[in-house]
Amino acid sequence: MFLVAMQQNTHLEIVDHKFLISGHTHLECDVDHGLIEKQKKKLQVPISHPYDWYQLVRSVGKKKKFEVIELNHSDFLNFADLLKKSLQLRKKDVEGNQFNWHSVKWFRYTRESGKILYKTTLDNDEPFHTLCLNRRGQPDSRLHPERLYKSSLPISKEKKKDILDLLPLISPTFHDFYRNLKSSDMPDTYPDSEDDDLSDQLQQI
Repeated sequence: MFLVAMQQNTHLEIVDHKFLISGHTHLECDVDHGLIEKQKKKLQVPISHPYDWYQLVRSVGKKKKFEVIELNHSDFLNFADLLKKSLQLRKKDVEGNQFNWHSVKWFRYTRESGKILYKTTLDNDEPFHTLCLNRRGQPDSRLHPERLYKSSLPISKEKKKDILDLLPLISPTFHDFYRNLKSSDMPDTYPDSEDDDLSDQLQQI
């Protein structure tokens, strides 16, 4: 995703991605979540529709309001598929060092196509190593991820039944929204577990 962002956004020069250390996992967004929960407790009207959540979050903050971007299924891109086409997972970096994803503490992305700088420490003085993900014969390939979903995702019939059982608890104004949700016989899936092949590759590395 970051490699694509570096290609498509000319204002980006460097993106640093640092991993949290166990015991030091507090982030600024944790405070944001707390503000949202606090605002929810003050709310006098019930939340019956996703749009109500958007409006609630937009109302949070005194000096600066939160920005809410509403996404459609067409906004999600299939970055994992790039590892089967333009990019390739590597077991060694360009210096021949064994590369282990789990040991990385710091990734740095630059405008150099297909290459990622990394460290196994957060020490600023420690030099970066370079991992090249370009496939052989495609040293400067442009990355064009396809859309991940062709249509909105259905929920399981069991989940829809549970939702419809709760309709008496909300205003009839919103009932059609929930009745019209697409459902299927397939069990509910989650994006992190859909690509089993990629998961297997990462485990092998």
